[in-house]
Amino acid sequence: MRILMRGYKHPLRRMLPEAVLDADILGKNSGNLVFSEAAFRALSRTGTEVTVSNFKDLFGEVDRVNAEFDAVVLPFANAFRDSYLPTLERFTEFIRGLRIPVTVLGIGAQSDLDYSFRPLRRVNDAAKAFIAAVLDRSPTIGVRGEFSASYLRNLGFDAVDVIGCPSMFMAGSRLPATRDTGPLDAGSRVALNLTPGVRLPGLVEHHLERYPELGYVAQGNFDLRLMLWGVPVRNLDEDYPRTLDHPLFAEDRARMFVDASTWIEELRHVDFCFGTRIHGNITALLAGTPAHVIAHDSRTRELAEYFDIPHTRVDQLPAGADAGDLLAESSYAELHAGHAARYARFTDYLRVHGLEHTLDDADAAARMDRRLRKLQLPPAVRAANGVGAIALLQRAYWSHEASRRAAAALESRVAELERRFASASLSRQPSSRKGDLAG
Repeated sequence: MRILMRGYKHPLRRMLPEAVLDADILGKNSGNLVFSEAAFRALSRTGTEVTVSNFKDLFGEVDRVNAEFDAVVLPFANAFRDSYLPTLERFTEFIRGLRIPVTVLGIGAQSDLDYSFRPLRRVNDAAKAFIAAVLDRSPTIGVRGEFSASYLRNLGFDAVDVIGCPSMFMAGSRLPATRDTGPLDAGSRVALNLTPGVRLPGLVEHHLERYPELGYVAQGNFDLRLMLWGVPVRNLDEDYPRTLDHPLFAEDRARMFVDASTWIEELRHVDFCFGTRIHGNITALLAGTPAHVIAHDSRTRELAEYFDIPHTRVDQLPAGADAGDLLAESSYAELHAGHAARYARFTDYLRVHGLEHTLDDADAAARMDRRLRKLQLPPAVRAANGVGAIALLQRAYWSHEASRRAAAALESRVAELERRFASASLSRQPSSRKGDLAG
């Protein structure tokens, strides 16, 4: 079987962080790596070829896709949102031209923390068109949680399955046991994740003082640009770490990952993870590390509720909230007790859609892990002021080469435009007539 899967970075492709940033491989947020790798693992079985693409170069190639593939699988996140409308509409047009089955994994609606449909009014027409196109080529559509399901039903669609996010099934039917790390103290390793625009006054400062081993896991393209090149993050609230003189960077506490597997491995060595990033905390749970989500919108709340991940609404977070208290209040019993049923629901969805999987194939998982180890994937990215001279020289060389390539591309584009202009000028010149000739 030949499957074309939506994704930003192929899990088995080794890329340096500089190249990842240059090519916008993360899709603005490294959390995309986690559910993409989970879907890839699930579908990568003997006799199945999975091609990963961000579709930018394929929207106009629907005939080729029909000829070269047997199915299209589209893992999504919060695709029903204002800022994604142009891309959603391009996917709709693309899907309408397909003659092969389409399977959507975990699509969701983006709204406020109270699950209001009001912020989605501008999205409704585009969402209806997309869902209708999918359901013409699919028995049902799989959504992230109950809020997204209620949104689709409100639009008039009943063929909806709540399946969660593929990321939580990366380890199959048995979610790694959550370690009991005990009460946190000054020696505990605590990992923090943050989202721009979500105000948490004083939280970073408090934890820097309380937990000397505090680490920060960044996820945005703008974070990566800051860490690699020192480019300040602009137009964000003052609570967010925006410059290299922020203690999280100046004290070499920040890390960012361009591969899901290295991210998960790093969090195996942490005692507790918390913050506003849903996949930033799911990676911890996949590592067996206790985590707590600070839910700030429908997407974070919805997944936390569906999977019974411990969470607190940001508007109910007490002043002076402490990681130790969040851990003490967190129970992982329901997370684990309900996993088997959620896993069965997800795999039944795949089966109904004609997709075989490897989620409980220990040999397939071991083969995938061996291939990842052989790649020698790059380690965590550290801020420029936290790395040695050799790493800085390598970054400077990459910057020089990237500038050289950009200049060459610009020169080539200018030359092409000059040729087109010259050709157009010649074509507009009046042709000679016989009467114009001397004789």
